[in-house]
Amino acid sequence: MKILIKLPAVIIILSVVLSASCAADDSAYKTTHLDGSGGQYGQRDIGEDGGEDGVEDAEERPEERPEAGYHAPRFSIELLGGERAELSDYRGKAVLISFWATWCGICKGGMPDIQKLSDEYAEELAVLAVNCGEDKNQVGNFIKETGYDFAVGLDANGAIQDLYGPIGGIPYTVIINPDGVIIATHLGAAGDMFSVFEGYIKEALEK
Repeated sequence: MKILIKLPAVIIILSVVLSASCAADDSAYKTTHLDGSGGQYGQRDIGEDGGEDGVEDAEERPEERPEAGYHAPRFSIELLGGERAELSDYRGKAVLISFWATWCGICKGGMPDIQKLSDEYAEELAVLAVNCGEDKNQVGNFIKETGYDFAVGLDANGAIQDLYGPIGGIPYTVIINPDGVIIATHLGAAGDMFSVFEGYIKEALEK
């Protein structure tokens, strides 16, 4: 009798843990736009331009915060191929950063749309898929099997997640304009993410 009483509690606890790690319901699909507004999946409410960053002096540099309307926090990351990349390497292009993991089915479900964006905006968009803490070989095997050719970064110790966090779950996507200003952040993925992200990218490119 005691076993029958405790089992549902265990199931409930496991459900809470899993839902906190990988966004899995419509209420988790949140977007934050340039004007700081938040919305459900699919809403758009873009505000005014975030400005330019032409200043190199650290004391005069624009404020960096992981929020729409601010300059994106800079970082350096190891790529799957062994080389290192810095966010500043992509200056002059729109940037799509996607935090993901191979165990996250929602993350994997959105990757074909990200690959399509990478292909269609190859000259204007840099895609960086930041893997969250998994083994390099495991990540490499997944990318080899799926054939994705966008850049994949390895955030082994969670430093970049912390820099852009708390992200509240994955997949978590950040869209940055060519001047380094965050246009939008998006938690979750469902349905036609190509159209959702394309809208943010066009805003970043002022199209």
